[in-house]
Amino acid sequence: MHDRFTHSGWRVVVLAGEEARGLGHRYIGTEHLLLGLLGEQKGVVARALKALGVTPGKAREQVICVVGSRVADVEDYRLPLTPRARKVLEVALKEALGLGYDHVGAEHILLGLVGQPQSIAAQVLYKLGANPDVVHREVVRLLDRWEKSVGGVDRTADPLHAAAFRARVEGLKVQARCGVTDEERAKSQALRVDLDYLYEAAEGEDLLKTVDYGVLIEGVAELLEREEFRLLETAARMVGEYALGRFPSVREVTVTVTKLRVPVAREVSGVSVETTLGR
Repeated sequence: MHDRFTHSGWRVVVLAGEEARGLGHRYIGTEHLLLGLLGEQKGVVARALKALGVTPGKAREQVICVVGSRVADVEDYRLPLTPRARKVLEVALKEALGLGYDHVGAEHILLGLVGQPQSIAAQVLYKLGANPDVVHREVVRLLDRWEKSVGGVDRTADPLHAAAFRARVEGLKVQARCGVTDEERAKSQALRVDLDYLYEAAEGEDLLKTVDYGVLIEGVAELLEREEFRLLETAARMVGEYALGRFPSVREVTVTVTKLRVPVAREVSGVSVETTLGR
């Protein structure tokens, strides 16, 4: 289901795992999802919970009071979600779809939590004075206000958290050992690499530093010049995975690799492949 999350939605799950490990728990429950939500400092969730007087410190205190904590000796592996936590994410997806969104953001996870009134997270919110109906109403109100303020909305992006932008790297030429035959891979050949990538910039973030253009092209060139591969498809996939792995704000990248000359029985030019990868 992780492919249905926005950046902020998936970050909540990651932060929930860190909270669980920090408390010495070997599972991710609804209480950890709540603490993960409070780790997000921007967006609808932060504004809604702040308006309702729910703070990370108060919430963590209540969570420990209910479920306790122990010495953090949990190994660094993926912790399982409890059945109720999985149900919360299912409800979050339904909430997102019901509001017209294609992906689950942090705000929808909050709606999923209050939609499970028997969960520990909902009980903690209630003890802190945040009635589930009030939370739901506040989140929907903020989403509606945001949509009106921007005059339309990309429902795959994170509201009040990040804006999506496209950028390109055009005509990057590198020398690489690429070819099916040993003869082709015996010496470097010229490849042209073009990238079209979609990335997100958080509120107040410097767009020029979100994806460092110089680091991106230097990394791509070094990657292709260092490796040896048979197929252009392999090169395109490697470049795409590098962009997604090196720059967390990149959500999708389309890579076109063109071999400018092909030294086979007769010369051929302009052989290209195009690959699109996303989170």
